Amino acid sequence: MNTNASMVFKKYFLFLQSFTILHLTDKINKAMAVTTLKRKLKRRRQAATTRVARIKQLTAKPVIKNVDVEELKKSFDK
Repeated sequence: MNTNASMVFKKYFLFLQSFTILHLTDKINKAMAVTTLKRKLKRRRQAATTRVARIKQLTAKPVIKNVDVEELKKSFDK
């Protein structure tokens, strides 16, 4: 009877050890997930702003003004 009780106690003790280890690692993993990666976020924002600026440059159209063709021809004749 004594050996059976000691076996149960050992199993319970091992269970508690493994449970606390899992619990601690779970807390560490959750803490790691919550932290903000400021440098990575800054790089992503910078990449987004440069991408938007590049798209604006590529899609920009020049302002079309009304040009008097006859007056231009006269200026080249001089």
